[in-house]
Amino acid sequence: MKWIKAVTALGILACSAVSSADVVLVRESLTSAPESGAPTPREAVSITAGRFEDQKATLVRGGSIAWKVPEYEGECFVEVWVKPEGWDALTKQEVIFARFVAGEQEYQLLKPTDRGEIQLRLGDSVLQVYPIYNWTDREWMKKDARNYWHYVNVGFSMDRVALTIDGFAGRSIVGHKPGGRLEVVELVGQPAAAFSTLHVVNAPFPKPDDLRARYRSLYRGQPNLEKNTVTVPWLDRAPNLDGRFDPQEWQRAATMAGFSRLRATGMSGDPIIAHVGYDQRYLYMTIRTPYQGKLNARHWKQFDMPLWGEESYEIFLHPPYTGVPDFCQLVGNPYGDQADLKMLNLKWNGKWDWSATVTDSEWIAELRADFAGIGTPPPGNSAIWTMNVVNTEANAGWCRTQRYNDSDSFGVMRFDRDAPVVRPGQFEIAKDSVTVPVQLLGSKRPCSLGLTLEVYGKADVLPAIVDARQLTLSPGKSEQLSLVVKRSGLPEGKAVLRIAEGSTTLFFHTVDFPVAAPQVRQGIPEELALADADKPAAAPAATPSTDEEKAYQRKWSAEELGKTLLDNSKWINNKLGISGEVPKPWTGIEVIGEWGNGVTGATNPQTGRSPNTPTAHSPHYPITPLPSHPVTLRCWGREYVYNNSLLPVQIRSGGEELLAAPARFVLAQKRKLIAFGNARVEVHKVNNGLVRVRSVARSGNFQLELLTDYEFDGMGKVEMTLSCPDTADFVDGFRVEFPLAESRCTLYHLTSSRSGHAPSSASDRLPATGLNLDAFRELVWLGDNERGFCWFAESMEDWQIGDEKRIQKISASRAGGRVFSIKLADRSFRVERPWKLVFGIQATPTRPRPEHFREIANMDSVAWCWFWGDGAYYPWQSNVDKAKAQIAGARKDGKEVMPCSSLNFYGLYRFYESLFGKVPDPGLIVPEAMLWGPLWSVQTTPTSLPTIPERHTASGNWYGKRFQPHGLQGLCVASPWQDFYVWKLNELIQQTGLGALYLDQPLFPCSNAHHGCGYVDYKGEWTPRAPIFAMREMIKRIYRLFYDAHGKTFIRWHCSNQIIVPAMSFVDIFWDGENYGSGPHKVSEFYSKILSADRLQAEHTGLQFGFSPSILPEFEDRYAPSPASIQDMMGLMMVHDVSVWDGHTSHTGYPRQLENLRLSHDLPNKKVIHYWDGDRRVQVGPATVKFILHFSKEKSLLILFNWSDQPELADVRLDTRALGLSDGVSVQDAVTKAVVASDACHFQVPILPRDLRMLTISPP
Repeated sequence: MKWIKAVTALGILACSAVSSADVVLVRESLTSAPESGAPTPREAVSITAGRFEDQKATLVRGGSIAWKVPEYEGECFVEVWVKPEGWDALTKQEVIFARFVAGEQEYQLLKPTDRGEIQLRLGDSVLQVYPIYNWTDREWMKKDARNYWHYVNVGFSMDRVALTIDGFAGRSIVGHKPGGRLEVVELVGQPAAAFSTLHVVNAPFPKPDDLRARYRSLYRGQPNLEKNTVTVPWLDRAPNLDGRFDPQEWQRAATMAGFSRLRATGMSGDPIIAHVGYDQRYLYMTIRTPYQGKLNARHWKQFDMPLWGEESYEIFLHPPYTGVPDFCQLVGNPYGDQADLKMLNLKWNGKWDWSATVTDSEWIAELRADFAGIGTPPPGNSAIWTMNVVNTEANAGWCRTQRYNDSDSFGVMRFDRDAPVVRPGQFEIAKDSVTVPVQLLGSKRPCSLGLTLEVYGKADVLPAIVDARQLTLSPGKSEQLSLVVKRSGLPEGKAVLRIAEGSTTLFFHTVDFPVAAPQVRQGIPEELALADADKPAAAPAATPSTDEEKAYQRKWSAEELGKTLLDNSKWINNKLGISGEVPKPWTGIEVIGEWGNGVTGATNPQTGRSPNTPTAHSPHYPITPLPSHPVTLRCWGREYVYNNSLLPVQIRSGGEELLAAPARFVLAQKRKLIAFGNARVEVHKVNNGLVRVRSVARSGNFQLELLTDYEFDGMGKVEMTLSCPDTADFVDGFRVEFPLAESRCTLYHLTSSRSGHAPSSASDRLPATGLNLDAFRELVWLGDNERGFCWFAESMEDWQIGDEKRIQKISASRAGGRVFSIKLADRSFRVERPWKLVFGIQATPTRPRPEHFREIANMDSVAWCWFWGDGAYYPWQSNVDKAKAQIAGARKDGKEVMPCSSLNFYGLYRFYESLFGKVPDPGLIVPEAMLWGPLWSVQTTPTSLPTIPERHTASGNWYGKRFQPHGLQGLCVASPWQDFYVWKLNELIQQTGLGALYLDQPLFPCSNAHHGCGYVDYKGEWTPRAPIFAMREMIKRIYRLFYDAHGKTFIRWHCSNQIIVPAMSFVDIFWDGENYGSGPHKVSEFYSKILSADRLQAEHTGLQFGFSPSILPEFEDRYAPSPASIQDMMGLMMVHDVSVWDGHTSHTGYPRQLENLRLSHDLPNKKVIHYWDGDRRVQVGPATVKFILHFSKEKSLLILFNWSDQPELADVRLDTRALGLSDGVSVQDAVTKAVVASDACHFQVPILPRDLRMLTISPP
């Protein structure tokens, strides 16, 4: 060990960033010449740029620095940040950058000669390896110095040495036990390396998830802190729920203070404080909210109103915490109104109480939540829930969050009858100190408590200053103390309070400083306030003198509103986008068969009668068997076959049979099941794009008639009528069944208007045991990777059901098939008049995908314009000439201008300034919204139509600001709004030549009776419907406008996790993924941890639907700061042939570079083999490595993705001859251009955890 010289020891230091029980044996920031380490030679060490803009690091060139590790017991690990200097993955020579001595053994970390990997060696023996093929300089890395640094962690215990790099473990080659404790750490620069933040920590090696969390925190330069935690005490006496705070009632409740700003750093300036406790039945909470200004809150006097848009508290409770989100959301406002949701489902109603009182400076609320009423048993002792308390208007939450329902940001709620009561006061953050007063109430036993208050600077990983106390709390006693730390020289940072009993955290809370200014409330925006009759008369406005004052007081004149009214005659009931020839790629509907001549009432040649001729056996239809006369309706790629049947007996897609048996209706009468057999069928070809099928069958007293309209994309709208023409009869049950071929029924997708989140809307593999749905879904799709069958309905209107139990179900496999059944009736009713229902069917894919479907989804194909028009979410232009010029210019560059719009959302105001300059009549409510907005609006509860507001301009400070004011309203596609929008869009296309459009909307239900939505459901309640047919009609008309103007379309549709199949025919790109920003499948660090292969295949490939698939990333820097998240996402999406939008990430530019590299391989002219195809020409192992091969004779692209947390050596075998590849093809890394293998027939390639490899296969 001659290389060890003059090594010094560093004292032990407490480190809460690791754990309160851990100690740091060596702590070096390496931002300056290290004082404790021994450099050899001294001139080998210098200072260089660090990981952060304002940070330095230590550069070692041709030498080393060594530290002697103080003696310790147990295990330890070494962590350090390393930056290669003058070398990378492709460097030929050997590189050494660390050595360790444990007992008599010397270990080295090095990059061997001519190999792209890091090896942990003991002498000549390789213990572990870690691939570093991506340690090369690339364009996207230049924006952030951190991209060149790597986190190296080596753990030492008595039975192993563990290497991890960038938070992932290396691949073990040889097992090994160290010969003793770690004694020396040496950082080496041979030839050179930079180092930052060295720690040697006396603690067990972190578990994989803890290590990832630690890596993410260190990557960001943030401490690795616990979640906010509160221990909820038992209350012997229940508080009186009166909305008034009585200190005596809450004296043994825990306190929660120090609320944080929601989307920005800093503690809230409002000193909000909550108290919480529980008993055998209830959870109790009171919240005191001081405020300034006027509250933006209304007294709705109705349940489940949109309180979250106003002053209110949203209390998120996840009982118990299982790791899978299943939380409820209890919302209450200052006037006692309540709303609640379960996993974002507003239909869920819990049992809980809320009382509130308001003064002119504070409002107080009290909550009492029945455990059974929110769907959970009472918590046991030491039970763990997670929770958050949020007030959006106050910009405050007890746990800071970017998205209000982000369950990853929830804090911990511990229930403990025996723990002491912890009652911290407000964090008092002064200019030079941080103080937190704490009251502790003893339990029935003595407790030894540790209290720490830590302060961190802005970029500190370890605390800069600590106040630590130990306290013994006697039973039943009360102790009060204040923890104080200095913060001089720290203008920004964090304050952290931890109170623990042994290793159990009783309370933990983090706040950022400086403290924000108090949130001054602005009151209810005047244009959103109640009707004029409910408001006091406004004082006369002062005569405006400046342009700004005039703008704020401007009103539409009677003449201007009159013109808007007169324009009504131009657009109401217009036929734009409705008529015309069938557009490409469709060719219309072909009718094949003896009855398929397009003439209503065609004669049956075998009977000599037309299909609707009565017979002697019945005054209506015969009951004797009919001869077989199949009729086939054929439209692009799909066939619907009728053979004397009510519904198709065969449905084919791509030549494959979807049905295992004919579709059928089953009527239950007492214990008897009645089937409807032979039917009379009329086929009438209305035009090239519409075929109408009328099918009628009799069974006993019942007659069942279907009128099915098939459009050119294969969508069939079915109007069903059950009647008793002769004698009224009873029905005890009624269902429709679609027996599906098991091989074509492996995946499913559900769309619900209740929520775009699971479980309401969901995609996955169909369980072998079947699937029972106990809540109605408007759309159910069942299929495989390439095709499928869709059933849909807008509502359960007139369904004769008692409940939704098994409302839709898919059976287990039986005789090679599964039965999909829909319960239309389960309670007895008498058919005295015709019973009518409407639903739809459609085989998929609904359209062929163009060869360039990947290219159009690429963001480089568009000039993206979020705000393009005169207001938010609509593209209408005052600056027509400038807009036209921009469109022409973009088109010259091969792009299309794509403005943002929506079928549901519509800007309420005109901007002061748009993309092209000042807008006429700025700040005013758009006149169409003022006149018809209430008539067109989406509603979920019945309300009266308000009058025109007194104020015509937006409230707030918008004058002189670009893209302001901003406000949206929700409009319904089933209202005359559809006609207005299509008319305006047609005008815009004609004026500017617009050729692309982005449409952003979920499937919204609507109950606005003023335009015909809503119905009384089976429970007797007024209920909204999901206007699927109207939505389809509107997007079809928009499609038609663009097609007629340009001979092509370019429509990007954003409707996350809701695949509205009947609308997908008229969509070029389906943009999914916003649902992964919140809810049960929120992405944290890796998409591959929340998405299964089955879900990706069922929802995201687009193969079985016909659209070009695209994903919108939803990363947050605190969860996904490093490039590893991008590599995981891109690899996962690429092997499923999904395009990725370059946004909402911490590394903008990286996804685009990888996407453009993929597209550079001329993919439209290549065939594809997916990992799920079972094609033996491509074999890749192990099973955790997925692949996609784009191949042609000239050049192929193989993309691999490692779906695991371990580095893998992927084994690839290609039958090059069967694939038609040229002889002697070699394999090259598409990113680095390094040769991977000289023979593509069989080769091995290393691949990092949750990472991708892009390999070009081509002749040498």
